[in-house]
Amino acid sequence: MSTLAIIQARMGSSRFPGKVLQPLAGKAILLHIVQRLRAVPSIDDIVVALPEGDSDQTLRTFCREHRISFWAGSENDVLARFYGAAQRYGGDPVIRVTADCPTG
Repeated sequence: MSTLAIIQARMGSSRFPGKVLQPLAGKAILLHIVQRLRAVPSIDDIVVALPEGDSDQTLRTFCREHRISFWAGSENDVLARFYGAAQRYGGDPVIRVTADCPTG
């Protein structure tokens, strides 16, 4: 059994587009979240589930540059995106994490 953390992230937001890559204390919010999850001994793998549309290319590039696994899925169906990432990367249990709330 391996524990998988899936971080749901996207660049599109009506209130604050690009929030997940905005700097907080010198680094992107998403990077803070990934680093915190990497510090949890019981989490075996981390993947970012993001939309496959062009507007999220920056996010895919960020993940590649920081060696963060990601899975791109449906732009309109968050559950399908999450499920696709869980199917691709396995894990039992699976932990859902949002990328736009760095405090918890």
